[in-house]
Amino acid sequence: MKRIVFLLLTLSLLPSFVFADCSNNGYTVVYVNGIFTTEASARADEQLLKDIFYIKTKRSDVDFVLGYNPSHLDGLGDVAKAVLQAYGVAGLDTDLISILQQVHSELSTRKVLLVGHSQGTFYTNAAYDYLVNNGVPRESIGIYNIATPADYVAGSGNYVTSSTDKVINAVVRDWATNANAKKPLPANITISLSAEEQADKNGGHSLSGVYLANEAERIVGDMNLALSNLSGASADADECFTKPKEDIAQKMRAVGIAGLDGATKVVAITYRGAKNTVKLAINYINEFIDFVSKNRNLLVAGLNAPQISGNNSPSQTPSDIIDVQRL
Repeated sequence: MKRIVFLLLTLSLLPSFVFADCSNNGYTVVYVNGIFTTEASARADEQLLKDIFYIKTKRSDVDFVLGYNPSHLDGLGDVAKAVLQAYGVAGLDTDLISILQQVHSELSTRKVLLVGHSQGTFYTNAAYDYLVNNGVPRESIGIYNIATPADYVAGSGNYVTSSTDKVINAVVRDWATNANAKKPLPANITISLSAEEQADKNGGHSLSGVYLANEAERIVGDMNLALSNLSGASADADECFTKPKEDIAQKMRAVGIAGLDGATKVVAITYRGAKNTVKLAINYINEFIDFVSKNRNLLVAGLNAPQISGNNSPSQTPSDIIDVQRL
């Protein structure tokens, strides 16, 4: 007992050291998935991206973190959100706050590369804007987007989109043209599709099955170059960035969305495949797109959102939009 007391007293007299939670040493890749993606699938994509990156670079100084972009209303909420983002009605919404809170709890390095796939690239763009205004130095953060429906990459980052990506080129790009919205960035690579992907009207879009399966060398090389261009801040910090605060209104929105998600799953399980349910879903998408098209300027002004894409009046059929897998 005397020895224990002596040891405690000795330790109390030693200089105390404070270890920062956010280090200048090392790097972190934050992966944000697209819509219609379960958390298990998103983690599988992140794991494959991480494994390929480690194998090809032999690096041991890069951590990987998932910023999970959840699916809502059995996919209907995802489509609605994608439409809003395409029209520029976006900002620090419930899902972005959730993504940032996830990342805040796991991020431990000053140097960060945001990697988004599909609709997740809207979130990496928005996350970049938030992070550089909340504690992350511009020189220590970058973006690399894959199969992006957005018309830009924040922070002058790089991207890769295939000319054979049917979701981006045959759905999003055509819809944006007819809807007078800003079109996605042009394709900058051509991936030869398998017979299965060619037969799929939404083929050519999968992160794991198409982009990583065919262009892993390019993707890893681009990511590695982006990481090499990052520089740390002048000192370590207690936290890597200031996470967004969740006020009562935000918590109520999150609870409401969770409740709707639960109810929608019950309805989907009960009525999936029923013609009247499909018709209701199509009508919902039609009315939603029409409303956003006609009220875009008012919505943007009301939400004071950063401009992401352009104007009004859709033409892509809702059935095509609903069938898109993992946009």
